[in-house]
Amino acid sequence: FLAQRVRFPRDLVGVGGARLIGVIPDIDDAPTEPKAAELVVAREPATGTAEMFRQLSTACLKGLDAAGARSVAVVTSSPGGGSPTVASNLAASFRAAGRTVAVVDANLRRPRLAAVLGQDPDAPGLGDMLQGQEVQPHVANGISGIGPGTVANRVVERVASDEIRRVIARL
Repeated sequence: FLAQRVRFPRDLVGVGGARLIGVIPDIDDAPTEPKAAELVVAREPATGTAEMFRQLSTACLKGLDAAGARSVAVVTSSPGGGSPTVASNLAASFRAAGRTVAVVDANLRRPRLAAVLGQDPDAPGLGDMLQGQEVQPHVANGISGIGPGTVANRVVERVASDEIRRVIARL
């Protein structure tokens, strides 16, 4: 009764007016046993896990189009929450649907998404852009990626600045 943890999808229904649009199973529970969850949409498209990400992607694209929005933020509350996995698979699904996709690894403390996309996480990226530097995205499989940036410019407080809005608008 006092437990506040989310254990099942039904635990989220109706919370804060949110609508559940998809459920991605833990890779260990997937009957088709993909080798890795990251980029499963691109690397193992015939798996059930890839299909779940495609269904999530479809719901996200409908919501984006209806709202006239062009950006999606994927965040988790704790390390190991799966945001690189979700972001990389949404990006691959959006790209497969013919969308232009730019992915930004804004986790300046524990970056992972850039590496998943085959980019050097220490290359110039978001932190450097927030310092006013021009950065060229890394492009792989039709997805443009911006990593967290050089270690010296990964200042988390800058993510809350007005400059982040300008960077996202440019992308």
